[in-house]
Amino acid sequence: MAKHRAEPASQKIYNQIKQDIIDGVFEENEILTERTLVESYKVSRTPIKEALKILAAEGWVEILPRSTTRVTPFGKKEFRDVLQIRLALESMGATLAATKVDGEDARKLREMAEQFQDPAVLADSARYGRLDHDFHFLMLKISGNAKLVDLMKIISSSYQRITKRSLMQPRRNEESAREILNVIECILDHNPIGASNRIVQHILNSADKAGVL
Repeated sequence: MAKHRAEPASQKIYNQIKQDIIDGVFEENEILTERTLVESYKVSRTPIKEALKILAAEGWVEILPRSTTRVTPFGKKEFRDVLQIRLALESMGATLAATKVDGEDARKLREMAEQFQDPAVLADSARYGRLDHDFHFLMLKISGNAKLVDLMKIISSSYQRITKRSLMQPRRNEESAREILNVIECILDHNPIGASNRIVQHILNSADKAGVL
């Protein structure tokens, strides 16, 4: 059976609303009306309605009567469920990456390590958040297990809400960068146990800073 594909306008609005939820532009339990969304995104009601249906099906929002929508609260139980999955995925990914890293992948990790030490990156939470996101996917790609990457994509959007909360804490960018640099060092040293332990600790520290442990 062919998968349903949203029209381009609907897909664009879907991506924008979801990212705004992740970024905290729309807070949990906030009421959104079609009229305000039309005004905010400068589109007609049709792509707004289609985007909201997809978001509702994925659990990001709850559609209410009278053309209103509520941003679904993401409670500690949901966060912890996602956290358990991510710990398993990334522990395995770090272990495999440390046994397989070589050549071009090692070069990419070293370049990324330089970015994690760049004061301009550390001072910009949005920029740092993107770098953090890219690192985790690069590590899983280096693991050579495409299914780990696919599974991470499924939970990535939900987990970004944890990352966003964590990076709001004072000096968390610097702490997070040091943790990731330790992971990179272990991977480049072909130390699978060290890489696994350090990525697990990094994820747990982020969850703790986000207040979900």
